Amino acid sequence: MKTRLLLAATALAVPALVQSPAAADVAIAVGTGFISPGVPTTGCVDNAHFSISGTAANLGTTYGPGPYTFVANGDSAICESIAAGSGSATLSGDVSGTLSYSRTLGVITLSGNASVQGGPSGPISITCEVVVTSANPVTTFAVVCAVQV
Repeated sequence: MKTRLLLAATALAVPALVQSPAAADVAIAVGTGFISPGVPTTGCVDNAHFSISGTAANLGTTYGPGPYTFVANGDSAICESIAAGSGSATLSGDVSGTLSYSRTLGVITLSGNASVQGGPSGPISITCEVVVTSANPVTTFAVVCAVQV
């Protein structure tokens, strides 16, 4: 079941590549995440902290084949529910920067400015399909992401 969900998430993430501007470098990243204290299936939770760890295999012609690792650590600014969340995050690893975070149902978007391996800072957008791996409360998940730099 989880394999089918992950394959479905991969299929949903790939179309983002087709819509990307020609000048941007885009990669697919896979990873895992957690949210604490956990999001209940009904209601919401205040002061949620989240972390997403991932690896992008290739960041296109500008950055080369990689792999590139990243960790996004952040805090929700609203009462986090199954339906939505938003806040801010700090990105570290081979890709580092400060990002805004938003989530609608099973899609997480991280955007802002980041640096790849200490290079100049520039715009980045990371859109992830979420596959929940725990329930009531949701604390862990897998992600398949389109990373655009």
